[in-house]
Amino acid sequence: MLRRLVDFFVRPKLGAGILVEIYSKPDCHLCEVAKERLEELRQRWPFELREINIAHDDKLMQEFGERIPLVWVEGKLACKFRVEEEQLRQKLEQAAAKRRAQR
Repeated sequence: MLRRLVDFFVRPKLGAGILVEIYSKPDCHLCEVAKERLEELRQRWPFELREINIAHDDKLMQEFGERIPLVWVEGKLACKFRVEEEQLRQKLEQAAAKRRAQR
């Protein structure tokens, strides 16, 4: 019951206005799974989601190649290869706390 209350009152506001980026490329099964998971979690925490297709950037392809997907929260690496809910939540909380401190 406590988790439901937390979900209802706290978590919907957690990701508001926070940028989450996923580095991916076409024909990447793990990338598709990660994007689906992010969309699911976005229903709970309404963060802004941006997909970066590394295939369109030679420098990114050279740097990351097959080491994708990578998920970044406000420019900081949050998850690699798989989207772990707890890791993402922690990074969203850190980003939200940083924003509050800057006000």
